[in-house]
Amino acid sequence: MGTDPRAVPRFTEDLRLKQTGGPAVYHHTTGKPVRYLTVANDRSGVIGYLWANDEDGAAGWEPRPAAGGDAFNGARPWLARLRDARSRELPPTAALREIAAEPPAEGAPSAVVPGPLAEAPSLAALRDLAASG
Repeated sequence: MGTDPRAVPRFTEDLRLKQTGGPAVYHHTTGKPVRYLTVANDRSGVIGYLWANDEDGAAGWEPRPAAGGDAFNGARPWLARLRDARSRELPPTAALREIAAEPPAEGAPSAVVPGPLAEAPSLAALRDLAASG
């Protein structure tokens, strides 16, 4: 709030932001074990991990920093798939299983590495895996 008595309040008052809508999304963090899929491309190898935890209704993307721009830019199609699964009210690990079962799209910039869902004791442990790989 300003101290100038001539100041117009709408220019000096703090804004109170309130989210009123937007796409359905899973929670972005959990302190519990996570199940995950490995995502890779031809240029950088492993670029990141799609992870989920049903207890907290959480899911997301963990980039592998060593993969550079591919890890960060490559998240978009995977996050879109998670948003789509959330809008259909799928539990987070069911979303991962669905994504893993889909055949790779023709010309897609990355793909899920075949195999079952892996497990990490925590999201922090998965972040450590991404950072060390």
